[in-house]
Parts: sequence; structure tokens; C-alpha cells
Amino acid sequence: MNIYHRSNFGRKSARSIYRKSQQQQTSSIINPQSFKDKKDKVEEFLISFCAAADFKLLKKPEFERERKKYVSIGTSVIFTALLASCSGGYAFFTAVKAINLSVGFGILWGAMILNIDRAMLINMSPKSGKQPNFFQKLVVASPRLLLSIAIGVIISTPLTLKIFEKEINAQIEQDFVKVEKVQQEAKKNEINKVKVELEKIESRIQELKKNKTAKQDELIEEIQGKIGSGKEGEGAAAKSIKESIKKIEDDIAKEEVAKVKEEQRIQPEIEQINQKYDRESNIRKDSDGFLNRFATREKIKHHNPTAGLAIHGVEFLLIAIEVFPLLIKLMSKDGNYEEAIKLEQENTLKNIKKQAENNVEIQERQQLIDYEYQTNDLDRQVLLAKSAKDPQSFNILLKMFELDSLKLDLYNKLLDKLIESINRHNTSQQDFDSIISIYGNSLSDHERATYADLFAQLQKLSQKDLQRTITLLKSVSPQQTA
Repeated sequence: MNIYHRSNFGRKSARSIYRKSQQQQTSSIINPQSFKDKKDKVEEFLISFCAAADFKLLKKPEFERERKKYVSIGTSVIFTALLASCSGGYAFFTAVKAINLSVGFGILWGAMILNIDRAMLINMSPKSGKQPNFFQKLVVASPRLLLSIAIGVIISTPLTLKIFEKEINAQIEQDFVKVEKVQQEAKKNEINKVKVELEKIESRIQELKKNKTAKQDELIEEIQGKIGSGKEGEGAAAKSIKESIKKIEDDIAKEEVAKVKEEQRIQPEIEQINQKYDRESNIRKDSDGFLNRFATREKIKHHNPTAGLAIHGVEFLLIAIEVFPLLIKLMSKDGNYEEAIKLEQENTLKNIKKQAENNVEIQERQQLIDYEYQTNDLDRQVLLAKSAKDPQSFNILLKMFELDSLKLDLYNKLLDKLIESINRHNTSQQDFDSIISIYGNSLSDHERATYADLFAQLQKLSQKDLQRTITLLKSVSPQQTA
């Protein structure tokens, strides 16, 4: 009983362990959280890398609609890159017939097309300001659209060559047979021209052989007494015929020698002709490159309207896939995501501008502090030159330095009245003379002329530059530096 219970317990334990392992495998396969994480990674790749958008912003619930749109754009971009890889690899393979190099070139070509598409999408990202209408967008995006169409044509050409490969091969073979027939006829004619003299010799040999046969028949009949003297046996007539036959045989021998010499002479020429046409034939057989296949495809389109329609349909589809992301960006109105991007850009620009203004203000204050602690006149002039942003401000500061060097007791009071008069925007020479007579009656002619020059230059400044210059003038006043 104990053994039975132990074995039964062991079976139950094994079953429980098996069930737990199965449950763990099942839970790992259909775990919703794991699936969601993988989905998020795929969406992040499509949105951030392919569609060149802000995934963290689009991940928020209020941007769900825009997120789907950019996932679609990213998917189109990655498929375009894959098609470009196949297209570039096949085009390269038709040229070099090397698989490894073709695969490498295809990957490189697809990555380049992907980068170009991303650059075009980034350039069409939402910008701050008023949203343009469709036609304004179209005008701005037309160069990118033309580039996208050109890329689509480049991608579609090798792919159509591969899709219609059988038809193209059949047309290439048909064209090869036609050309070979014409070339063989041309080769035959060219060889015949070389053999003209040889054919003449052969013609003479045949003629001599006919004469010899005729003479031999005549000799037999003469010996039999059927012709000539009518007597049987070899008489004088028979001997004469034999001499004629001997002469013909000598002529035939001479012509045979001439024939052999002529054959030896023309043999190299015939071999050159054969080699030339064989070489051209081999070149035509091996001319299975990209350009030849492209020309054959165009010939098929021209002679076969049905095939042309099919080829144009495939080309249009592939071009549409390439242009699709740009068209979505063109036709869609700015949504919540685009508005958020615009606000973020505006805030960033404001912060940068504010930071720049603060930096300028800090720099100017530091320069003025340095100015106050300088005891050397030349050093003070150098600091003034650094603090001035333009020649006009520099001239004003030099005038200020000149007044500062005079150590005028009435400086602050007189300057305040002059600035107050300028701020009213209705100051005239009469007002200046009045202010000088009240607050600067102790000034010398040189001091009065210096103030008049400073007053004239201050009047030329804009309101913003005036306020800035006033701050500088007050900061370097004699009473502060004394």
C-alpha cells in the first residue's frame, strides 16, 4: 500500500508540474502586458525613426488620432525603404551578377531612400504661425513632391523589370534570333567577297575537268573506230587526243596549285571575319544588363498596349507608395499634436530670446562695472567701445566720456532735463537753448557744444535704442564714478 500511494503521489506531482509549465508558457505567449510593450516599441520605431515625429508627445491619450496617422506614415516609409532595397539590389545584380555585393548595395540603397524620406517629412513638420491652406502647402512642398516622384520612378523601374522578367526574356531572345539571322547573312556575304578569286579558280578547274572527260570519251570512240579515221586501234588521231588530255591534266594541276595558294591566302581573312561575328554574337548573348532590359521593356510597352498598361499600373502603384507620406502631410489639417508642437516651438523661441536679452543685459552691466573701476582714460575708452553695439552708440559714449572728463557738477541734472525733453518727442533747438540757459549757464562754449552734439545724436535714436543709451549714460555719470 505504501508503494502504491508513493507512486500515485509521484504521478500527481508530475502532472501538477506539467500543468504549471504549460500555464507559464501560455501566459508568456498571450501576456497582454508583453504584447503591449512590443506594440509600443514597434510604434515608437515607426513614429520616431520613420515618421520623424515626437513619440512621447503622441503617446498621450489626447493625441491618439494623430498617433495612428503617424504610424501609417512611418509604415509607408519603411515599406518604401524595403522596396527600394529590393529594387537597388536587383538593379545592381543585373550589372555585376554578384549576390553578396548586390545584397549590400540593396541595403545601402534602402537606407539612403529611408533617410531622404525622413528628411522630407522633417522639413514638412508643423511650424509656428498661421496655418497655410492646401494650395500654399502645395507650392511650398512641390520641390519635395517632385523629388518623391523621381524616387518612386527610380524604385519602380528595376521592380517592373523583375515582375515582367519572363516577357522581357522572351522579347530579348526573339530580338537575338532576328539579329543573328541578319548577321549570319552579312557574314556570308563578306566571306563570299573574299572567296571571289577562289571561286574563279574552282570554276576553271571544273571547266577543265569537263574538257578532260569529253576528250577521254572522244579517245575511246576513236580507238573503237566510231569517229575520225574509222579504224580501230590507236592511230595518229588517238595520239593527238591523248596529248590534248595530257595538256588538260597539266592545266588542272596548275589550277589546283593556284587553288591551294589562294585558300592559304584567304584563310586568315575568313578566320578574322568568323571571329569578328562570333565575338559580336557572344556580346549580344551576354548583353543581359540593366540598360538592355530597360530598352526591351520600353519596346514591349510600345508594341503591346496591354503589357504597357500593366507596366504603367505597377509603376503608378510604386510611385504612389513613395508619395503617400507627403500627401498625407499635405492634405491633413493640423491637429492637436501639430498645435502642441507649434506652442512648444514658440515657447522655446521666447525662452531663447529672453535668455539672450538677459545675457546682453548682464554683459552690459559687467562692462559698466568694469568701466567704473578703470582709472586709465584709454582703458575706459576701450571698454566703452566694447559696450557699444553700433558706431552711433559708440560716438554717443565718446561724447559721454568727454563730458565725464570735464567733471561737470551740473551733469546729472542737465542730462535728466535733456532726456526728459527728448522723451516728449517734440524737442526743438529752442527747447535745448532754454534748458541750457537754466541748468547749464556755467558751461563753457566747449562744454555747451559737446552737450549740443550729444543732444543731436540722442534725437536720432529709436525709442528702444534711446532707452538703452540712457541707461548707459546714467550708469557712467561723473557723480557715480567720482
